Amino acid sequence: MITCGALKCVNYNYRLLCEAAFPLPVTFHRAFDVCTQPLLSSLRDIQQSGCSTLLTSGRAQTAGGGIQTLGEIQKMLKEEKINLTLMVGAGVNSRNIKELMDDSNAKWLHGSFSLKHSFKNDIFDLGIKFTTAEDEVRKAVKSVQ
Repeated sequence: MITCGALKCVNYNYRLLCEAAFPLPVTFHRAFDVCTQPLLSSLRDIQQSGCSTLLTSGRAQTAGGGIQTLGEIQKMLKEEKINLTLMVGAGVNSRNIKELMDDSNAKWLHGSFSLKHSFKNDIFDLGIKFTTAEDEVRKAVKSVQ
């Protein structure tokens, strides 16, 4: 799967990208969340470009904050027969994954399930480092089974 996003020239550029990526599916990422275009026309453009999946928080900072919009998106996809799979992402963790799945009716979720660490030693200060927390992944899987 290839994942990327853009805010301009969506149809033309994405159609070329999707054709080049074939047979791999292409996911349109969270650039959608900062797009000012209305939801329905954005969804149609993304589908027409050839993408198969939309990764979104529901145009909010986190998926929890965009839950109402995620529901609207899912409804539009179904009612307008827009062939995109909704993948919910941004702030997905073991404590909210079940609720996000239930409230958005999404089958796919994206989360890093990571812990933030500062990477610093006597020579370098490389800033923040994220590592996947295996226990968080296990808890998330258990909560949705």
